[in-house]
Amino acid sequence: MRNEINGFIFEKMMRNALNNLYVHEKEINDMNVFPVADGDTGTNMRLTLENGLNTAKSDKHLGKYLKELSTGMLLGARGNSGVILSQLFRGMYLSLRNDSIVNPGEFRDAFIIGYKTAYKAVLKPVEGTILTVTRMGIENIKDKIRGSISQKDAFKLYLDELNKSLELTPELLPVLKEANVLDSGAKGYITIIEGMYKYLLGQIVDRDLVMDEDNKEEKLEGEGDYLEISIKLNNLNFAIEDISKKIEELSSSYDLKIKDKILTLKAYTSSASLIIKSLRRLGDVESLNLENKKKEEDKIDIPDIPFKAIVYIACISGSGIKDVYKDMGVDVFLPTNPSTQNFLDAFKRIKSEKIVILPNDKNIIETANQAVKISLQKNIVIIPTKNVIEGYYALAMDVPDSSIENRLEAISEDVGVECLNVSKAIKSYSNDLAKVNVGDYVTYMNEKILSSDVDLLECLSKGLANYNDISFKSSAFILLGKNVDEDLEEKINELFSSKYENIEVTILNGGQEKEDLMIGLL
Repeated sequence: MRNEINGFIFEKMMRNALNNLYVHEKEINDMNVFPVADGDTGTNMRLTLENGLNTAKSDKHLGKYLKELSTGMLLGARGNSGVILSQLFRGMYLSLRNDSIVNPGEFRDAFIIGYKTAYKAVLKPVEGTILTVTRMGIENIKDKIRGSISQKDAFKLYLDELNKSLELTPELLPVLKEANVLDSGAKGYITIIEGMYKYLLGQIVDRDLVMDEDNKEEKLEGEGDYLEISIKLNNLNFAIEDISKKIEELSSSYDLKIKDKILTLKAYTSSASLIIKSLRRLGDVESLNLENKKKEEDKIDIPDIPFKAIVYIACISGSGIKDVYKDMGVDVFLPTNPSTQNFLDAFKRIKSEKIVILPNDKNIIETANQAVKISLQKNIVIIPTKNVIEGYYALAMDVPDSSIENRLEAISEDVGVECLNVSKAIKSYSNDLAKVNVGDYVTYMNEKILSSDVDLLECLSKGLANYNDISFKSSAFILLGKNVDEDLEEKINELFSSKYENIEVTILNGGQEKEDLMIGLL
């Protein structure tokens, strides 16, 4: 391996990194702090990097390749982890944009500019996260990457120091220490660097080797719709008719060509992994592009909207609460894990004096912020709602007949609503208020578990009892999840009337997937 890396080599390093993310995606997702299913860090980082690789065209000039890779990652960024990852690579591009080939020292400088760019881009940088690890990982060993050091040795130093820094994250972020986990975003970034390093060692990662063996075929096939792949043929002892027949069986349509010992395939298929396995037996993968299907629920709902003073964009999960938002004047709905591009597409379709975004999730706020910066539009306001109940109360404060300034001031006001959730646990957990087993229901607020029980209603009752401010509340707005029993509404009303008779209760069928109950207390 040459000590200077060009765009072609770097692309192969990044594809190996993406494969490494595929292999460890579930492991990274499971590194969530809470025992409920809220961990999607690995998925968000994989989707972000995947969009970058799908966007970028091969180029021997490293700076030109990085420009397209960085742009694709910025537009495809999802969640806080994806936004930070895209900014890390944006910083690398800014450092290397004029370089055709790069030596270890130039990579070192790019990693430094990368973490500094990410710090600047984040609204409220938090130590003990991916930001800390990327900073310490390079700053602690930057003086060792100089002179005649090889690319392999430089990446090994960097990777080892990143892992050391990862082990320190619980000491810097108490919530990690309480849950006995490491930072998942930092682990995702390390997985990327590990994949790059493995390529330098000649270790090509097979992304079919996913953690969940039962779902490894489904993992690729469920996400891939359009496949482009090029193979440098090592084995010429095969019949093209047999290959064509196999691909025809697995594709709805395809185009297969062989020229100068390079096999190129473009196919629409629901069996991408089987095709890839068959072709890999013939030689080395030169390039691979697997575009994701767009799930029906992820499609952007942007109707024709007449000019309005304010147009709302809301991120929503659940048909019931979506109907409520519609009645309250929301026109545009995005999925609950939107990309930067999703927001930009929405902005282009809207004509209004102001666009107001209700992210309704703390992990979407950074994505929305990145989209606003890229759009360069000055008429967009983000109300940093962390859940759909906060969004509901923001909308309730709007007075459409008043001036835009007064309306924005009203919906930006913190009315003091606090949100409790009840969901099933996917892993064990314990604190001073609850001992949680897998399958138990848990009541939680922000970053604290309040109660657990095998029975949903009993779990809610315990959680309300452990909620210190319950005596100061006068109303409860409750959303029932998609999977709860039909008679739960009556039981919840009975619970409040018997124990909290001063609280006025409103219950709606929210239809949300993740939370069995969402309770807004005001």
